[in-house]
Amino acid sequence: MKKLMPLILPVIILLAACSKKDEPVPPDTTLSVTSMTPTTGTYGTVVTITGKKFSTAAGSNIVKVNGMAAVVNTATATELQIVIPPKAGSGVVTVQTGTQTATGPTWTHIYQPTVSTFAGSGTAGYADGNGTAAQFNFLAFSTACVDGSGNLFIADRGNNRIRKITPAGVVTTVAGNGTAGNTDGPAATAQFNIPRGISVDASGNLYVADNGNHCIRKISSTGTVSTLAGTGVNGFADGAGNVAQFSFPNAIHFDNNSGNLYVTDQNYRLRKITSAGVVSSIAGSGVFGFADGNGAAAQFSLILGMGTTSNGDIYASDVNNHRIRKITPAGVVTTYAGTGAGGNTNGNAASATFYFPTGIAIDATGNIFTAQPFNNNIRMISSSSVVSTFAGKGTTGSTNGAGSVAEFNTPRAIAISNDGIIYVIDSDNEIVRKIILE
Repeated sequence: MKKLMPLILPVIILLAACSKKDEPVPPDTTLSVTSMTPTTGTYGTVVTITGKKFSTAAGSNIVKVNGMAAVVNTATATELQIVIPPKAGSGVVTVQTGTQTATGPTWTHIYQPTVSTFAGSGTAGYADGNGTAAQFNFLAFSTACVDGSGNLFIADRGNNRIRKITPAGVVTTVAGNGTAGNTDGPAATAQFNIPRGISVDASGNLYVADNGNHCIRKISSTGTVSTLAGTGVNGFADGAGNVAQFSFPNAIHFDNNSGNLYVTDQNYRLRKITSAGVVSSIAGSGVFGFADGNGAAAQFSLILGMGTTSNGDIYASDVNNHRIRKITPAGVVTTYAGTGAGGNTNGNAASATFYFPTGIAIDATGNIFTAQPFNNNIRMISSSSVVSTFAGKGTTGSTNGAGSVAEFNTPRAIAISNDGIIYVIDSDNEIVRKIILE
C-alpha cells in the first residue's frame, strides 16, 4: 500500500485542479465609467460616455452633470450619448443604472450668454401687461435699474412715466400720469419731462434724472414724488438741493456703500448729491473735451452710463470719447478702457476700442458691461481688464438665442440684478431683452 501512495497523490491533486478549473466564473455586473469625450464645453454640448453595464434603454440610465440631470440621447451597454444641460456648472458626471451608481470624470462648464425677449411688443406705445403685451416708448434713450428683489425699473422717456417689470415679466406704471410737466406728489398724478436716468437705493427709493426739467426727482418706496435737487432752471450751480442747478441731467447712480448719489449733466461734470441733499462737483472742467487728471482738471464728453464698485470707484461711459473712464471718490480721473478711436476691437483694456458706448452695469465680481448702440452688441470688461464681446453679432435685428448669434437694434442702456441677470433696453426694437448665463 505504501508503494501506491506516491502514485495516488499526484492523481488526487490533478483531479482537484481540474475540478476548480471547471467551476463557472461569475459574470461582472459592476457598473463603471471609463472615459468621457469631451470634458469641457457649453450647455448643449453632446458628450460620449464609455464604460460597461449601461442599460441599452436610454431612459433607464440616469446621468447627472454636477448634480443636474442630462438628457440621454442614445445608449448601448458600453456607450452613452448625453446632452449637457443649461447652467450645469463644473463638477463630476455620474451614471445610475438600477441600484448602481458610477462616478466618471469631471465636466468643466463654459458659461454661455443666452438672449431672450423679456418685455415689450416691439411697437412704440404705452400699455401695461404681461411680457410682450406691454408697450414702451424709449424715445432713443431710456435707462433702467434693478432693485434688491429683482424688479426692473425703466425711465420710459417717450411716455413720461416710470415703469416696473417684475422678475415674472409683469409690467406696471410706478409714477407719472403721462403728461410732460414738473408736478410732485402722489405717484399717479406726478409729472415728469423726458425722464432719462434712473437708479434705486437699498430701501427701494427711486431717483430720476428728469432731463427736461433740469432736476433730480425722488420717488419714495411709499409712492410719493418729490424734487431732491435742482431749481428747474437750466444752469450750473452747486449747493443745497433747492438752489443747485443742472443742465439736462443724464446718467444717475446711487452708491449704496457711501449713500451718495452721482449725476452727470451737460455741464460736462460729475456731480455728487449727499444724503443731506448737498450738491457738489467732483470732476470735470465744465468744457466738452478729453483729459485725465484731478477734479476740475479732467474733461469729459457726454456721459450716459455709470456704475460703482464696492470700493467706491465710479466707472462711466464717455460716449463721444469712445472710452470708459474711472473716477475715484476723491475725483481722480483716469481712462480705464478704450484708445479713443471708434471701433469694436477686443483685447486688453488699453488697446481695445469702443464706438459711442452708452449704458454701463457692474456685476458682483467687478465685471463691467457696456451697451454699444451702433455696434449692436454688449461688451464686457473683465475684472482683469480684458475686453470681449458678450452678446450680439453686430447686425441689426431682434434674433434671440446664444450670445454669439443674438441681434440687437441700437441697445443703449443696461442693468444687472444681484443674481447676475442682465437686462438691455433695446431701444429701436422697443423691447427689453434679458441675458442669462447658462
